[in-house]
Amino acid sequence: MTEYDCFDITLTIVICYDLYEVAPLETEDSVTAYCPELLADLSPAIFGLFFYLIDFEPLNNTFN
Repeated sequence: MTEYDCFDITLTIVICYDLYEVAPLETEDSVTAYCPELLADLSPAIFGLFFYLIDFEPLNNTFN
């Protein structure tokens, strides 16, 4: 929950400390490159769901 009483979409990554200790800059670079790209790829589905632009009923019937 944000200070404006809204919900933010966040991304959490768990990084092994050994990896970060060996290559801190490379690890940080990969996170800063990966997170925006992943959120950009997921945003159409996330906002389509929020604004009812995607019909999930056919998918729901597939798994029942």
